[in-house]
Amino acid sequence: MIHKIKSFTAAALTAVFLLAGCQQNAETPATATVEEIILLPAQIKFGSASNVSVTVKGANFDIRGETKIKLWDSAGQEVSASTVTVAPGAGTASEFTASVPLPSERGVFTVTVYFDGKKEAKTATLHLYDDPAITSIAIPRAGISYAGNKLPVTIVGKNFTAPGISAASFSGTGASFSNFNVISDVKATAEVSCPSTAGEDPVTVHCKSASKTGTLSVKDYSLWTPGKIVLADNTLVDKDSFTLTTSNPPVAVVCGTNPYGVAIGVALHRSSDLQWAKEGTTGYTTKFEGIVCTPSVTGSGAAATATFTGDEDGSDNWDYICSVDPEGTANAAVNYPAFNWVNTYNTAYASKLGSARPAWYMPSIAELCRVYKNREAINASLSKINGLDGAYADANLGTSFIWSSSQRSSDNDNAWFVYFDSGDLFNNYGNKSYYFNVCCVAGF
Repeated sequence: MIHKIKSFTAAALTAVFLLAGCQQNAETPATATVEEIILLPAQIKFGSASNVSVTVKGANFDIRGETKIKLWDSAGQEVSASTVTVAPGAGTASEFTASVPLPSERGVFTVTVYFDGKKEAKTATLHLYDDPAITSIAIPRAGISYAGNKLPVTIVGKNFTAPGISAASFSGTGASFSNFNVISDVKATAEVSCPSTAGEDPVTVHCKSASKTGTLSVKDYSLWTPGKIVLADNTLVDKDSFTLTTSNPPVAVVCGTNPYGVAIGVALHRSSDLQWAKEGTTGYTTKFEGIVCTPSVTGSGAAATATFTGDEDGSDNWDYICSVDPEGTANAAVNYPAFNWVNTYNTAYASKLGSARPAWYMPSIAELCRVYKNREAINASLSKINGLDGAYADANLGTSFIWSSSQRSSDNDNAWFVYFDSGDLFNNYGNKSYYFNVCCVAGF
């Protein structure tokens, strides 16, 4: 009798477990899921077709409900004219197909599927391409001291990844071009040899039938020695012969050269203490890999002897930060106070700059060290200007901490700076939220 009770109990428990399993399954019903989106074809020459075939594969499509296929452009805007609705009963439980109208503009588009208004995670990319077009080429200005070295070339346009287009499709004339590289559909790069003679030479980049001409600019900066005073009309004057003329005022003091041999000048004023980036912001927590610059030595006096690896040209560092953190940089006054001071220098000192509006930037650590190494000649010129009218220049560079625009490689929240008292490059100090002075420089 006892044995029978045990058997009945085991059977009852089994039934309970089976019932519980059914109830659990009932609580997690099957859902329609997209596993793959196939475009035939995925790359279409603009104007050659009006529709693209879209095949969607997955599971449980027989219960998918309202179904829409939508296209989104590279700016994240819906291409409403290309949206199609697929009847719930079309296709099978694992596949359905639709013909989607092509957008009226060229570009790269994201194909998405929506079930009952909910976007599926799986997407596909449609490239509606045309022949390549080049809209601009940019080559940094150089000094004759850079002759024989390679200058970077930035090529901007569109359709650089169209079918049949590769780095081999690009070429250049007017100078010695090399190392073409396609970065994206709208950007390519190359290198060009710097000539040994000063001049403004036209150079042209070609890609299939597209071409664009730019300028290879080389200047003789042999007279642009540290300490020379740069006037508003871009002429030079020695400290000893300088006289203040408000119609052609001083705007900078030559502090050295940039990595391409171009003379750079330091602005005549420096800021009070400002943060590189506000604590807790994207700028504070991000390691900006593209603007990392590292000195060969650190410690007291290292600013006068260090050599550098990485990004030594600070002229495009702010642009790089903007590309990584567009939201934060839109409010630079709050999120990047040091950079904002540089960006607003021309406005703040407009009444003392005459007609000049130099393209100021916060120097890289390599460029800031050049300022430090030439500080005696710079300070002598600043003192001369300040003695004639203190509104036009600070008396000297000071002996405080001054920010560079260079990211440290070791820590996300650290940037490099120079202690102008001892020339110290601290190895483990430089939190972006610290308050240091700022100076700005410009190429001339």
